[in-house]
Amino acid sequence: MYMELSHFLGRKSYEQTGEEDPNYRNGSYDRNFIPKGIGPLEVEVPKDRKGKFKPHIIDRSKSYEEDLS
Repeated sequence: MYMELSHFLGRKSYEQTGEEDPNYRNGSYDRNFIPKGIGPLEVEVPKDRKGKFKPHIIDRSKSYEEDLS
């Protein structure tokens, strides 16, 4: 998910940008997720300062997954 955030922001961690009002990484939050057949997992989800990043790997509205694809 950290690579997905880097792609979303358009730069690597600690890389500077020439934008006037850039978006930055802003830590992460823990999230519980239950993949079928594996059991409960605690996942660390990165976030951005403006709150626009939404990971595609784990949907925000789901706490479980039927199958891992």
